[in-house]
Amino acid sequence: QLLSDNGFNLFIQRQLLLALANIATTKNGIRMIVQEVGIQFLLNFTRTDDLVTLEEIYRLIGNIALDASARINLMNEHTSRILCQKISWIKPLRVPVSLTIELLVALKNLLAPPYLDTIGVELLQMGAIHSITKLVVQLNDKDVTDISLQILGVTGLHTFG
Repeated sequence: QLLSDNGFNLFIQRQLLLALANIATTKNGIRMIVQEVGIQFLLNFTRTDDLVTLEEIYRLIGNIALDASARINLMNEHTSRILCQKISWIKPLRVPVSLTIELLVALKNLLAPPYLDTIGVELLQMGAIHSITKLVVQLNDKDVTDISLQILGVTGLHTFG
């Protein structure tokens, strides 16, 4: 029911994600979300067309990815692959820059040991490096550029030596 297209449920969905994002600002909060809510449940929200929901879920994933043990759970559910797919989906003129930033931050936060090589290869194989570069050029936004350069720098350093 929570995922239906009904406007009231959409409002509840957004509020739920906002509350979870606030909980995910502490280590204990992150662990509680991973154990009680589950990564797979959260990743279901990435299937929506609602831009506000997407921005909230990317923020939440980014917060969770800051915790090393939770990052393992994210990677076990192929979160990096999902984020790489979503990067190529972004249409700069139709998607708020803030959503793009949250998506890039989530990916950047996943790019940490022991997954640097794995994500670097996924970025290459799925065309996400090209998509990120395109976003930088099309958006000409300082934050998008800064985060993208961090992603590309870490990826290049660890993927190509």
